[in-house]
Amino acid sequence: MSLVCSVTALATDLRVSIQSHGASDLTTGHRAVGLLMDSDAVLVPAPPPEVWTAGSDVQAVIIPFPTRLETPIERLGPRKIVPMRVGADAPLAAILTLGGHSRYRAQVGHVPPERLRAALLAAGGDIRTAFVELRIARPEQFELPVGMLSEAGVLERRQREPRHQELTAPTLDELFSGWPCLWPLICLCVPDEPY
Repeated sequence: MSLVCSVTALATDLRVSIQSHGASDLTTGHRAVGLLMDSDAVLVPAPPPEVWTAGSDVQAVIIPFPTRLETPIERLGPRKIVPMRVGADAPLAAILTLGGHSRYRAQVGHVPPERLRAALLAAGGDIRTAFVELRIARPEQFELPVGMLSEAGVLERRQREPRHQELTAPTLDELFSGWPCLWPLICLCVPDEPY
């Protein structure tokens, strides 16, 4: 895990949906809720087997709320999945180390490790209970209603549409009058050496 500078990471309310890669929409692809712990790490409490078993094909979809066209929904696949379990029991959690970095700030507050350990032991390993009692996460961060996923899916499709813009002028001379820099569309760099 690497830390993103808190000055450059965007602070906003987030939900993280662990999705089956290639699902047709966010509602049908949703497998579990995760928490963005760092710019490249997601914690998934009580993950279902399709999230943590060998060969899992999932990705973290990071959804800023409220959803807006100008706050991108991110899709980041994991490069490593680490289930955390006691003996042969089902995992209490899985940590997904992402293959890229989110632009958003971590969702979880800081707590001294000894307090976190004590809260997790007192909660019998229930991450949601421990995090909420420590006030490092809110209960709603562990929930992703179908309506939220559906709304985010519609917005994500709109965000992925290419933006179109035209540059027109009455004459060819006027079209290229600012060459080589046609700000704001393109600016061609002039190399030091000819090709």
